[in-house]
Amino acid sequence: MSPPTAGRWPRTEPPPGGEDEQLWAAVAEPSRRRVLDAILTHGAATPTLLARELPVSRQAITKHLAILERAHLVAGHRQGREVRYVVDPQRLALATAALAQQAARWDQRLAAIKRIAEALHADSVTEAAIAMDPAAATAADAAIDADAAIAAAVAESPAPRRAQEHPSP
Repeated sequence: MSPPTAGRWPRTEPPPGGEDEQLWAAVAEPSRRRVLDAILTHGAATPTLLARELPVSRQAITKHLAILERAHLVAGHRQGREVRYVVDPQRLALATAALAQQAARWDQRLAAIKRIAEALHADSVTEAAIAMDPAAATAADAAIDADAAIAAAVAESPAPRRAQEHPSP
């Protein structure tokens, strides 16, 4: 851990895995998202201002800001004895795009799971109906056999003859 700087919470080591992991860790906590929203609302905000607006202590706000700063979502600039935090719009745009891509991947996965579940459900409903009514299974088998017999008969029959174009006198 690095030594604390004046007016700032000491930083801890970043989570392993790089910037994407830092981004996910930063936006995973609902309180941090509220801090980020409050900074966006004000354009720039101090930890004191944020602590007055949010149901979180100033110390907790400072910890959240350190995590957001490590993820490059906010940047702190000293003005007098206070540090004002602003959102980095470029990093926020990249974060938004990354989150949208992840959401699209989850939408695809969930759609695939839904299709599988619906297919399994349809199969189980059919099996349950047959199990409840064995006569229905016999009737279904007979219908399939009849369709197959008709198809075979049509395939074996000779092609129909065409009527003559000109009738004979």
